Amino acid sequence: MTDFGATLLEAVRHHQAGNLEAAKDGYRQVLEISSSQADALHLLGVIAIQEADNDSAVDFIRQAIDAGVNLAEAHLNLGTALKRLSRFAEALEAFDAANRLKPDFPIIVCNRAHCLVNLRRYQEGLVELDRAVGIAGSIEGLDYDPAAFHSDRGHAMQELGRHDEALVEFDTAISLNDELPEVWSNRGSALSELGQLSLAIENFDKAISINPRQVLAHYNKGAVLADLGRNRESIESHERALELVPGLPTAAFGAALGYLRDGDYARGWPLYESRFDLNEMQTASPYLRHPRRWNGTESLVGKRIVLWAEQGLGDTIQFCRYATLVAKQGARVLLFLPESLREICSGIEGVAGTTSIIVQDYDFDFHCPLMSLPTIFGTTLESIPFNEKPYLFTDQAKFERWQVRLGPRLKPRVGIVWSGGSASKIKGRSIPLSEFHVLLDRDLEFISLQKEVRASDRIALDVLSEIKHFGDEQKDFDDAAALIENMDVVVSVDTSLAHLAGALGKEVHVLLPFAADWRWLQDTDRSPWYASARLYRRAADGSWDSVLRQVRQQLVARFVPVMRMKKRW
Repeated sequence: MTDFGATLLEAVRHHQAGNLEAAKDGYRQVLEISSSQADALHLLGVIAIQEADNDSAVDFIRQAIDAGVNLAEAHLNLGTALKRLSRFAEALEAFDAANRLKPDFPIIVCNRAHCLVNLRRYQEGLVELDRAVGIAGSIEGLDYDPAAFHSDRGHAMQELGRHDEALVEFDTAISLNDELPEVWSNRGSALSELGQLSLAIENFDKAISINPRQVLAHYNKGAVLADLGRNRESIESHERALELVPGLPTAAFGAALGYLRDGDYARGWPLYESRFDLNEMQTASPYLRHPRRWNGTESLVGKRIVLWAEQGLGDTIQFCRYATLVAKQGARVLLFLPESLREICSGIEGVAGTTSIIVQDYDFDFHCPLMSLPTIFGTTLESIPFNEKPYLFTDQAKFERWQVRLGPRLKPRVGIVWSGGSASKIKGRSIPLSEFHVLLDRDLEFISLQKEVRASDRIALDVLSEIKHFGDEQKDFDDAAALIENMDVVVSVDTSLAHLAGALGKEVHVLLPFAADWRWLQDTDRSPWYASARLYRRAADGSWDSVLRQVRQQLVARFVPVMRMKKRW
């Protein structure tokens, strides 16, 4: 036996007996004799895991592996410590190494699955969890915390949109251990996706009561509070999450939306920059990480700047007005836009050109995302540019072509838009066309401005024959603008055409869901961005019927008496 052999064996006996301090002393004595003794290093790492000192565990076990330990158990222990530190990519590497040494070992497979789920590889995680059960023959044979197993399954299902199945898994996990805050938080998220918002809040509160530092529960609660119209509370929840994890992108972005919805632009705009740290924004533009971003301090005199669209078509229409302010700084402004917006945006004052093709480095000095310009210009509710006059303009030839296509104007014309595009992520903003029957009036002419018609609305479009539809004839937003200009008024849900009507200065009645997007503020029927817009908000527990009847009443009062007067003359 080596000089340290007896000491090592004695330390192991203490370890097995649960006398950790004596075991640590023994392992350290071994290392005093041989500083790279792999077993002592590994077992010190195991004790560190037992004492929840995971950083030390990682250091000890990595030293042990470097010193020659190549056991599946060592890699499994390393992965366990890394997992507890939420270093899931590194943990997965460790579990992969363990799996190579001991293939198809259920506890290793379950740990791999946990990492995959937390790395957003949800489908792979589910496959691994099912494989583990297949290997073990039952969940009871996994040698893995069954509550954690069901929690992982629920988390993966939830993120894959299988919310009802996720709830079953979360309920099973809670029946096994009701003190796991992440399970309550994820259960709340699943409930919110199923529209059970009040129950979701209760679940988030339960998670927070177990662990007040459960940051996921705080910012998810903030998002649901916003959906419930409880904006100030939403801001507080997001701010609490930011206290726990300063700079957390999801929390910062949620707080930004709350402040912007509240009209507190001084706080909202700077926080809104956090959007570029969100996962879904990582492919927002080829310019996202380009170093020559304009931040408002550099002189633009004689410089070329690319202003680029980053989000939806409506966002682009709303914020392209800032191009004029940038041009007034002495810059030559080029707008990088979706092709469908190029023509209508080419007429903006100060814009030298529009493109949907990536501009090469040598063709510009600076770039800037359109939706960062309010931050740069310090926009407040009182200083929004072009909110009282048009900044987009219709092509006269297209206007006249649509004028001929529509025929003689015998009644006031109402352009209607009832749904957002197929890619829309805004909850509850579309309205089934069949519900628009209450808006129709024989003294008004109704024109569909909708380009895309969902399959569910095609039957209603045939039944409501009073509505004239020209969807296939609209090629781009320039066509849409010319058609809008031929209307007396537009009635639209929150979609890009509502923004287009506002940017053209056309009277537009915007139909908003209860939890409307931040740009429409709250508790007001006027838009700070478009003076020609009037806002109608659906009640939390109401249908669209009452909203549409209110709009009809306004339209009849606004246009029908005038038309009847003209007929008498």
